[in-house]
Amino acid sequence: MAQDSTYYIDTSLFSTATAVWSDAALTSKAPDGWYQDTSESTTVYRQQTGGTLGASANCECAVPCGTDISASGTTGSYIVDINTGTDVGAIVVYFQPYNIPDGILGTYDSATYNTLTTNSHGVEIATAGQLNFVGVTGTSGCDTSDLQGSTTSVANYTYNGSAFVATGTNTNIVIPASGTVNLNATGNIYYTLVIPKPNASPANVQLQLVGVCSGTAFQFKAICPTALPSFSSSAVQGTSGAACSATQNQTYYFAKNSSTTGTNPPVVDSNTIPQAGNFVFSNSTGATALSDGFYKITANSVAEVASGVVSAITGCGASLTAYNSSQSAVFNQVCAVDGSVYPINQVYYHDGSGTYPAATDHCYVDSAGLGPLSAGYYQIDPSSTGAGNRRYLQITGTLGEVASTFPQSC
Repeated sequence: MAQDSTYYIDTSLFSTATAVWSDAALTSKAPDGWYQDTSESTTVYRQQTGGTLGASANCECAVPCGTDISASGTTGSYIVDINTGTDVGAIVVYFQPYNIPDGILGTYDSATYNTLTTNSHGVEIATAGQLNFVGVTGTSGCDTSDLQGSTTSVANYTYNGSAFVATGTNTNIVIPASGTVNLNATGNIYYTLVIPKPNASPANVQLQLVGVCSGTAFQFKAICPTALPSFSSSAVQGTSGAACSATQNQTYYFAKNSSTTGTNPPVVDSNTIPQAGNFVFSNSTGATALSDGFYKITANSVAEVASGVVSAITGCGASLTAYNSSQSAVFNQVCAVDGSVYPINQVYYHDGSGTYPAATDHCYVDSAGLGPLSAGYYQIDPSSTGAGNRRYLQITGTLGEVASTFPQSC
């Protein structure tokens, strides 16, 4: 790690000096290595070899994963190296292009990644190896028709650990006539990019972010590699009906999106099973996307997958039975000491064979079985006031499951 120390040079500017010295009399050369004069207005890095300073260079420092990074104001090709250490898993990148379109391309171990997804727009696919441009339609001079087939010369920037620094060179950004521009009517949202890291090395992943339109701005965060959350599923089926009848005997994995908007750093969603817009994989590193088709992911819901992303969640609702219930409560509300009944003013649905839910049945807020009941206590019919006349059940976990010893009476 670089350390600040006092050295001496033989000219007034570090950029024009011939050597770095350890003493004011310039009798003893400083050790060979890289040096920077932090007092100059521009960031200049020079390597001293054999007691002589070499040409100025730009320092491209790998930043730790989990760092929030942003840029704004000018067109450019922005390169960031991110150090992910020796951990293995999936590197999930949350990318906020705001409204003016920007492109993104990730590279790890010579492989490139550019497929994006969001909760609101779903999957955004770009030609392999190309930048994937996302943002909002309607920006004057930066709409889909302006970008497709265009060539723009932009300045190159590298990230030095704290800021983007111009390299003094330019790059021509050539956008194909089709296949790489995915603009939407609404924006200001985070896009999700998954980069698999199945091995301890190499440690660095590189992101290229490009803005070819004035006023561009972006923000992103690359989460350190970790195993993706798992979920129970059936094997892939050809139809939703077949999936509803299938057995959940597979373990698959998904990447959560971020519903954060604006300039706030991304907060990862809290869903415990895949939702529409999530990447889904057969392994925890995100290396292999699930095949297109239908997957049973709860007792009464099916995920349709296209291009490795959940495109829709549908229910197996024909077998659900409606019943009357209170809202979620605590135990002292459904079994109040005064013998009162907690208001039964909701209609919920269960997948059991009886009129009312029984142990291990699953309960839902909707007839399609898409929304499991949240954990808590519920008063259910038939109930009346007085000791021993009030029926209630407990829901545990995140799948709306009735606890094993319920319903009970109090």
